[in-house]
Amino acid sequence: MNDDLLFSSRPKAYSYTRFSTPEQMKGDSLRRQTELATQYARLHNLDLDDSLSLRDLGVSAFRGNNVQTGALGQFLRAINEGLVPEGSYLLVENLDRVSRANPWEAMPIFQMIINSGINIVTLMDNKIYSRAEMIANPMRILESIFTMIRANEESSAKSSRLSAVWNAKRGSASEKPLTRIAPAWLQFNEEANSFDLIEERAAVVRRIFRDALNGIGQHKIAETLNKEGVKPFGRSQGWHRSYIKKILENPSVTGVFVPHKIVYEGNKRIRQPQEPIKGYFPAVIGKEDFEQLQAASRNRRAPKGSYKANVSHLLAGLAKCPICGTTMTRVNKGSGKKAGKPYLVCSNAKRGLGCKYKSVKQEGIENVILQNASWIIQSAPAPDEGVEAELSQAEAAYQGIEDMMDNIIEHIASSGSSPRLTVELKRLEEELCNCQTRIDDLEAKAVAASGPILINRFDRLEAALEEQPLDYAKANFILAELLNKVIIDWQDGTLVFDWAHGGQSGITYAWAEA
Repeated sequence: MNDDLLFSSRPKAYSYTRFSTPEQMKGDSLRRQTELATQYARLHNLDLDDSLSLRDLGVSAFRGNNVQTGALGQFLRAINEGLVPEGSYLLVENLDRVSRANPWEAMPIFQMIINSGINIVTLMDNKIYSRAEMIANPMRILESIFTMIRANEESSAKSSRLSAVWNAKRGSASEKPLTRIAPAWLQFNEEANSFDLIEERAAVVRRIFRDALNGIGQHKIAETLNKEGVKPFGRSQGWHRSYIKKILENPSVTGVFVPHKIVYEGNKRIRQPQEPIKGYFPAVIGKEDFEQLQAASRNRRAPKGSYKANVSHLLAGLAKCPICGTTMTRVNKGSGKKAGKPYLVCSNAKRGLGCKYKSVKQEGIENVILQNASWIIQSAPAPDEGVEAELSQAEAAYQGIEDMMDNIIEHIASSGSSPRLTVELKRLEEELCNCQTRIDDLEAKAVAASGPILINRFDRLEAALEEQPLDYAKANFILAELLNKVIIDWQDGTLVFDWAHGGQSGITYAWAEA
């Protein structure tokens, strides 16, 4: 018992490990940073706490990604929620592990940690940055700022070199394509180093424009294509009004390509459109027809005014069909005072895409959730402890792909292209897209699986579901934080909750169908 008391009285130490390239993962960076932290904690009689996973492997600190979505941001949230005791130590190899962002943005992070009573230790030189030390010795403040300036300048120089390469490529885009990525009705011709029409798909695009110019609505166009069995572009199971709209508003149908430049406003990543390049793609639609349709669309838009989007039901955007997996949408039978109670039906069935049309009473579903809120929360599965490791691996893989693409682009800019390099660049572009999708999924899962955050969301959900009258928008928002989807299995009479932090649970809402 006495040993336990002595152990618990030791100051806490938390090791933060970060690097931004897979080469560093393959090398000695992770082992070195981990060993330095372990040695420091042992020599200074600190309790090295590993309850918070503080590893940003393959995460850049230049744009503040480690603060926005990474482990450092999770540590800052833990400080705010009182989970990190005052007097604890954050162990980092160098200050640039914390941030390589602009010093003006990096300094508040540094101050926030120290002002919360947390001491920052740089393991390479065994320096301690504490509130008392910074107040007593202002030169230490300048020392930290100069370190941040140097780290930011190094990252900024690399970013500028890569931007210059892409600017050079944009300058010659009318003669040579920037990438092999193209709209779904085009394919890249390796031999000609240009794009060719996929005639079957181009014919569908022309038909969509012809119908739209003749006054047929986007929903009707999608419905007709589905009924006629016209194969959709890509992996979609059918034509959607939103994709019809996307085609009708895409200037690439006239051969125009609008390149985008990635810019940052604070830590927000924005795709900024650049000067359009005419003749970049083969044209499918004439310029006159395209502009005529855009003008007609602008004239049909409603005048601007104050509009507040209302959530129509508790599971809006979450309810899924048990057969095809698509969203179940809300329908009303009748209108006005004669309208009956709303139902939920499969959107594919509603659009005539072949799924079974089965209506489920919205009121019955919502009553089960409201009356059993506590049980639903208590029956949620425990968080997946392996998601942090998966996310770290995915982020390291993403950074590795980006680095390989940057190397190829720099080589092409300086030494010219080759068939082997272009094939590899195309492969990497596809791999990067798949990797980003996986990271997005894992990031959402990692945030959802964080113990304090998960408990807080459960508490907020239970409180929201008990409010009278029920605030649909508020309750739906919290549900969307906690759940990926809710499968309304009308065949078995159950609701299956697919949790964002991993796992599923269920509850019966009706008798199973015979």
